[in-house]
Amino acid sequence: MSTMSSLERVATALQLKEPDRVPVIPVIMIRALKEVGLKGTKETLHDPQVMAQAKIEAYKKFGGDALVAGTGLNVEAEAMGCQMEYLDEGIPVVAERLLERNPSLDQLGELDIKSGRVSAVAEEVSILSKEYGNTAVVGVPVSGPFTTAMELRGLENGFSDLQDNPQYFKQLMDKATDAVIRYADILIDHGALGLIILDPLSSCDVISPAFYRSTVMPSQVKVINHIKGRERVPVIHICAYTEPIWKDIATLGAFAFHGDILPGIKKCKEQIGSQICLVGNIDPVNVLFFGSPSDVRDAAEECIRQAAPGGGFVLASGCDTGYDVPSENILVLVETAHRFTYPIKFERSKSHATR
Repeated sequence: MSTMSSLERVATALQLKEPDRVPVIPVIMIRALKEVGLKGTKETLHDPQVMAQAKIEAYKKFGGDALVAGTGLNVEAEAMGCQMEYLDEGIPVVAERLLERNPSLDQLGELDIKSGRVSAVAEEVSILSKEYGNTAVVGVPVSGPFTTAMELRGLENGFSDLQDNPQYFKQLMDKATDAVIRYADILIDHGALGLIILDPLSSCDVISPAFYRSTVMPSQVKVINHIKGRERVPVIHICAYTEPIWKDIATLGAFAFHGDILPGIKKCKEQIGSQICLVGNIDPVNVLFFGSPSDVRDAAEECIRQAAPGGGFVLASGCDTGYDVPSENILVLVETAHRFTYPIKFERSKSHATR
């Protein structure tokens, strides 16, 4: 039987300790809109009341130990002047990069509460915090500094700048970092407890470990330290292949590392699991979307087996849950976590997992 609130459970895991049972966060952002019969139109995503209600309905239906406000990336890039394409069943994407044709940094808009979707996400955070902030984690993503800079300028242009005009590149990174911090401050002022720093372009599939350490990591540390200075919880999210920088991630100062953690969470647990809480690692596409409920159960049990013993672990999808992920798969993900209490024990038969 559960003895902790969701807030206490996640806090215990973040402290690398064993809570009463395995915490679970299905990571439902754009998917929540399906529960109120809506899609990710510009009108919807700019309506904090609708967005908050969608998250509340999803939380009531699926459970879990946290609610995640917003829809993910690109709020900062839009607020600073990028043109966006709103997708019915996905997060908005940058359609026109502000600095792609004209690199002048003077045209960058100042990120404030009136910019783009900033006020909508902030108000959504406020609503969710008032409703659930005393019992569950209310988290919200911010874009990472490097990803924000490249959304403004373009990855190819950014690498050219680094080679040909390093001073410009540094100024761009500084401006992106400052914008992320301003956005984080607004969200914290509206009640956010967990700030998830989404920096997918930091993946070793995109940049080298050396480039990460010399150029990207310092800006992430600056954002993380600022969030900690505001007495909130920073979480770092980097997608895909990250093994060469796991030990660096463990020293960032973040309370947790979330992602699809490749090449696998078992290896990651062995290398850095004593230093940072791991959050994941259920494949949001091949397992949650394309898989059956039994596939989800098997994957969740294996993930728990690999990373939960000893604490410092939260079961979650490795990235945002897609709009068309079947409800039964999300329910099974949450139910599986509920079955595993600490201390974790495993039976040979999966049907006899510890209750």
